[in-house]
Amino acid sequence: AGKQAAEAIMTTDTVAKQATAVGTGYTVGGMVKGAGMVRPDMATMLCVITTDAQVSPAVLDHALRRAVSVSFNALTLDGCASTNDTVILMASGVSGAEPDFDEFVDRLSTVCLDLANQMAHDAEGASRVVTIEIKGTTTDQQARALGRDICDSDLVRASFFGGDPNWGRLLGAAGASSVPIDPGMFSVSYAGTLVAADGVSVESDQVALLARMEQGDFDIAVTVGGGTGTATIVTTDLTPAYVEFNGERS
Repeated sequence: AGKQAAEAIMTTDTVAKQATAVGTGYTVGGMVKGAGMVRPDMATMLCVITTDAQVSPAVLDHALRRAVSVSFNALTLDGCASTNDTVILMASGVSGAEPDFDEFVDRLSTVCLDLANQMAHDAEGASRVVTIEIKGTTTDQQARALGRDICDSDLVRASFFGGDPNWGRLLGAAGASSVPIDPGMFSVSYAGTLVAADGVSVESDQVALLARMEQGDFDIAVTVGGGTGTATIVTTDLTPAYVEFNGERS
């Protein structure tokens, strides 16, 4: 029944999306739909998560907010939010297990991250998924906001489609953000290759880097200052296929 339910809620999705995680005496499982209009604060998505753990509504609410903050609210596919966002967490308690809170948050986050990753890989028109780690802000909240601003840039996401390690576009998007950065400490690595350090370009094996980026998904690490704030944001490239898909009359 779970597979049929996951298929029934699909809209522009091409595959059904499900995930599970096992805790001490209980299980957490979920399904989600959503492939477009996806940015932090969720998007045009519907997610239903269930568990057989015995957990109070207040604890469920607290746990879900923590899990969503590092998963669905750290995912931006096209910078467009929707009015139709829902994540529901329900606990039956039939297992009788009363989980440790931290373990429960970990298992719940595992499910949410898995589902968010599946959404990214099924994004409308996308050809690759890019994970950006932001470091050096004063707070984690600033790091998340900065990461969102960078990933919402059409120029940045277009460079991902071209497989271009254009760190200047990252710096431009970061500079346009309301989050303060130190340009003199701005450093960037694409797919593990350092391309900029302390605000200036550094020599790298461009042939090897371009070949690696052409293979598909890759990671980017960005340092913007000397603070302890960190965040990870997941996005996709901006492709002609996305424009064609969303340019069609509904």
